[in-house]
Amino acid sequence: MNDEDLSFFEEEEFKENLARYESMLQGGPSAYLDADELTDIAEYYLNRHRQQEADACIQYALRLHPGSTDPLIFIARQKMFAGDQEGAKAVRDSISDANDREVVFLNAELLLHETTGAEEASKYLEQQIGNYEDTALFIYDSAYIFIDYGFFEEALKWAQWYAGQKPGSKKCKYLFADAYGGLYETDMAKRYINQILDENPYAVKYWLLLADMQLQENRINEAIDSCDFALAIDENHVRALLFKAGLLSQNGDFDTAHQLLDRYCQLYPWDETGLLYDGALLNNQNRYEEAYEKLQKALDAAGKQSPNLAQIYQQISFTCSCLHHEEEAFRYLDMAYGLDKNPVSYLVAQGNILLENRHVDEACLRYMEAVHKSETPYETLLTGCVALCEFYHTERAYPYLRLIMQRTASEDTKEQALAYLTFCCGHMNLPDKYLYYLKKICKDNPQLARSVLGDNFPDIPPEEYYDHVKRMLNIDKNKPDSADYPQ
Repeated sequence: MNDEDLSFFEEEEFKENLARYESMLQGGPSAYLDADELTDIAEYYLNRHRQQEADACIQYALRLHPGSTDPLIFIARQKMFAGDQEGAKAVRDSISDANDREVVFLNAELLLHETTGAEEASKYLEQQIGNYEDTALFIYDSAYIFIDYGFFEEALKWAQWYAGQKPGSKKCKYLFADAYGGLYETDMAKRYINQILDENPYAVKYWLLLADMQLQENRINEAIDSCDFALAIDENHVRALLFKAGLLSQNGDFDTAHQLLDRYCQLYPWDETGLLYDGALLNNQNRYEEAYEKLQKALDAAGKQSPNLAQIYQQISFTCSCLHHEEEAFRYLDMAYGLDKNPVSYLVAQGNILLENRHVDEACLRYMEAVHKSETPYETLLTGCVALCEFYHTERAYPYLRLIMQRTASEDTKEQALAYLTFCCGHMNLPDKYLYYLKKICKDNPQLARSVLGDNFPDIPPEEYYDHVKRMLNIDKNKPDSADYPQ
């Protein structure tokens, strides 16, 4: 669901066109609307998962305006998103003006769907530039195709090209902010975002992009403040409500997060996203019965083409597992796997269900099978170890965490393994090794130490964990450690 589309649907002109069209459907006078206006109404229905009404609107547009480009582009894109590339091309070929900009952009999108990268689409668009009088606008719109599809490096190239045409323009700043933001180059992104907000403090999109950059820097409170600015401008903004709810849940303010998600669901009852997020939040709070009810509502709201469908199945599977409805958990997991086809995550999820339901040996077999199939085996092995630690099977996880520490080249993976190795040593009553690892993780990554070990140290900062344990063990804090590197 595109939040920019939703803001367009709140404009008075669109509301008037929608009212005229729906009045006609209820027996009122015929509504003569342009092809692009009717296509906008079809997009409105589509965003609300009202597929039949969207199709009927497009067919009305074609009856009123035979061969019009906008409705045919709508149909072609629907076929493209459904995986029917040949059907999409057939509709495209029926458009009389093959050089129409929208046809050219559809061709680029088709290339992005058919290939694994952006190179061919980029070359194709470069070849088309000379056919259009406003070269700069064509370059600008091309850049946003790559942004929309997540090819931010390619988008940055086109943004730099646009900057050569329109240096210092507002649109240039927008492009750079979006491209650098997508690449998570936070310093560069914030430089352009702040310029935009200085000129237009009502630009909701860029308050949210700023919040995203602040989140990448783990500045959660600042990100919440940026969401608040966005909501002060538009109190019902789709992404701002969801974003702030997610940030609040990270901060542990679950009640306020629930309130925001409830508000979202009241505003957009046709959209499953808020129900899904609230169900996941309830799962995180171990409120599984409530989560199950919420997620079933999300499933009812989601259409067959919903991009959230696999995630809904996964969350319901998790909920059922926690409720010890093992057979139902596997059934929903199989439905999720039928959509995302990721064998590694599927095996890990199977292991999690088995572990939750006390089949520890079988769970470990699934984790090891996932490791053997994984392109990042140590990261996958770590995932299994974390699950074992969460259920206090530390003696199973311990040797594999040691192995990860010794073998992985990833510093991030090594630090996470170190944190859980510390957890294992504490649970297994290995005081020398526990102190050694505790000192190291608190020095190397105090935030991770708090995340993994903090339940054992309420109201104590990570920098004091080590000395606190020494006091509890009656060890003189000035006495040298008794353990060298634990073997």
